[in-house]
Amino acid sequence: MMKVQDTNLTGTSAAGAPPPGTITRPAGLPGLPSGQLGQGDRVEFSGFTGKLGAALAAQSADGAARVAALERDYQAGRYHPSAHDTSRALVTETLGVNAGHQEA
Repeated sequence: MMKVQDTNLTGTSAAGAPPPGTITRPAGLPGLPSGQLGQGDRVEFSGFTGKLGAALAAQSADGAARVAALERDYQAGRYHPSAHDTSRALVTETLGVNAGHQEA
Protein backbone atom coordinates (compact mmCIF):
# COMPACT_ATOMS: atom_id res chain seq x y z
CA MET A 1 0.00 0.00 0.00
CA MET A 2 1.38 3.40 -0.91
CA LYS A 3 0.46 6.52 1.03
CA VAL A 4 0.57 9.82 -0.80
CA GLN A 5 0.83 13.00 1.21
CA ASP A 6 0.49 16.20 -0.78
CA THR A 7 0.31 19.46 1.17
CA ASN A 8 -0.90 21.25 -1.98
CA LEU A 9 -4.22 19.43 -2.00
CA THR A 10 -7.20 21.45 -0.90
CA GLY A 11 -10.01 20.54 1.29
CA THR A 12 -12.40 17.70 1.24
CA SER A 13 -13.53 16.53 4.62
CA ALA A 14 -13.02 12.94 5.66
CA ALA A 15 -16.79 12.46 5.62
CA GLY A 16 -17.04 13.70 2.01
CA ALA A 17 -13.99 11.85 0.71
CA PRO A 18 -14.45 8.88 -1.60
CA PRO A 19 -13.51 5.43 -0.30
CA PRO A 20 -9.84 4.44 -0.64
CA GLY A 21 -8.97 3.18 -4.12
CA THR A 22 -11.66 5.25 -5.85
CA ILE A 23 -10.43 7.25 -8.83
CA THR A 24 -12.19 10.55 -9.27
CA ARG A 25 -12.08 13.29 -11.88
CA PRO A 26 -12.64 16.90 -10.80
CA ALA A 27 -15.94 18.36 -11.99
CA GLY A 28 -15.76 20.32 -15.21
CA LEU A 29 -13.01 18.29 -16.87
CA PRO A 30 -13.87 16.68 -20.20
CA GLY A 31 -14.13 12.92 -20.40
CA LEU A 32 -16.04 10.36 -18.42
CA PRO A 33 -18.19 11.37 -15.44
CA SER A 34 -16.42 11.58 -12.09
CA GLY A 35 -15.45 8.21 -10.61
CA GLN A 36 -15.92 6.18 -13.81
CA LEU A 37 -13.14 4.63 -15.84
CA GLY A 38 -13.28 3.60 -19.45
CA GLN A 39 -12.77 -0.01 -20.47
CA GLY A 40 -9.52 0.82 -22.31
CA ASP A 41 -7.72 2.62 -19.45
CA ARG A 42 -4.36 1.05 -18.63
CA VAL A 43 -0.79 1.78 -17.66
CA GLU A 44 2.06 0.27 -19.63
CA PHE A 45 5.76 0.21 -18.78
CA SER A 46 8.36 -0.58 -21.38
CA GLY A 47 10.57 -3.63 -21.15
CA PHE A 48 13.47 -1.24 -20.64
CA THR A 49 12.68 -0.83 -16.94
CA GLY A 50 12.94 -4.58 -16.41
CA LYS A 51 16.21 -4.77 -18.34
CA LEU A 52 17.62 -1.84 -16.39
CA GLY A 53 16.68 -3.46 -13.08
CA ALA A 54 18.30 -6.74 -14.10
CA ALA A 55 21.50 -4.95 -15.20
CA LEU A 56 21.72 -3.03 -11.93
CA ALA A 57 21.14 -6.19 -9.91
CA ALA A 58 23.87 -8.02 -11.84
CA GLN A 59 26.28 -5.11 -11.36
CA SER A 60 25.51 -5.06 -7.65
CA ALA A 61 26.06 -8.83 -7.37
CA ASP A 62 29.37 -8.56 -9.26
CA GLY A 63 30.51 -5.74 -6.98
CA ALA A 64 29.56 -7.68 -3.86
CA ALA A 65 31.45 -10.74 -5.10
CA ARG A 66 34.54 -8.60 -5.81
CA VAL A 67 34.42 -7.03 -2.33
CA ALA A 68 34.04 -10.47 -0.72
CA ALA A 69 37.07 -11.76 -2.67
CA LEU A 70 39.14 -8.74 -1.62
CA GLU A 71 38.11 -9.26 1.99
CA ARG A 72 39.23 -12.90 1.87
CA ASP A 73 42.55 -11.93 0.30
CA TYR A 74 43.13 -9.15 2.85
CA GLN A 75 42.38 -11.38 5.82
CA ALA A 76 44.67 -14.08 4.41
CA GLY A 77 47.47 -11.53 3.97
CA ARG A 78 47.43 -11.80 0.17
CA TYR A 79 46.13 -8.30 -0.58
CA HIS A 80 48.79 -5.61 -0.93
CA PRO A 81 47.40 -2.67 -2.89
CA SER A 82 49.81 -0.28 -4.57
CA ALA A 83 49.57 3.20 -3.03
CA HIS A 84 50.82 4.66 -6.31
CA ASP A 85 48.16 2.91 -8.42
CA THR A 86 45.41 3.70 -5.91
CA SER A 87 46.27 7.41 -5.76
CA ARG A 88 46.55 7.62 -9.55
CA ALA A 89 43.11 6.01 -9.98
CA LEU A 90 41.55 8.37 -7.41
CA VAL A 91 43.02 11.47 -9.05
CA THR A 92 42.06 10.29 -12.55
CA GLU A 93 38.50 9.56 -11.49
CA THR A 94 38.18 12.87 -9.64
CA LEU A 95 39.49 14.86 -12.60
CA GLY A 96 37.16 12.97 -14.93
CA VAL A 97 34.14 13.73 -12.73
CA ASN A 98 35.11 17.39 -12.33
CA ALA A 99 35.76 17.77 -16.06
CA GLY A 100 32.19 16.59 -16.70
CA HIS A 101 30.84 19.26 -14.33
CA GLN A 102 32.92 22.03 -15.92
CA GLU A 103 31.45 21.40 -19.38
CA ALA A 104 27.91 22.10 -18.23
